[in-house]
Amino acid sequence: MREQELKSIKRTLEKLVERIDESLKSNGGVSFDKMDRREQTDYVLDGLCDFWGIPRKALLNKSNAIANKRGYACVLLRDYVNMTRTETARVMGYTNHSSVSTVLQKMDENLSSEPWGDARMRARYKNIKEYLNLSS
Repeated sequence: MREQELKSIKRTLEKLVERIDESLKSNGGVSFDKMDRREQTDYVLDGLCDFWGIPRKALLNKSNAIANKRGYACVLLRDYVNMTRTETARVMGYTNHSSVSTVLQKMDENLSSEPWGDARMRARYKNIKEYLNLSS
């Protein structure tokens, strides 16, 4: 494509984004409950990426450095999008559902209010839910 065509497309897209932003502001946004599952999944994953300040590619990376961040994503997808372990494995790039089961078990232990739970992780989870405007 020529440069002029690309600039024209860019202007058109920028105008569309402005219209969408204005519509969201005037309508108060779209309720999470009114989104379809794909939109809910994107909302959760994009919101987590915004919260952590990382790109989605980094969240889906299997690095140990972000294992807890991926764990929060799995818990949110289970609790708010009602995803099965198999669906979560597919979305998050895990090998299979048993990997997700292991992650969820570890996260549930850490988020537990029992003595072995991690208070910092519970507080962070609460902050994430508030950031995403998800009910308790």
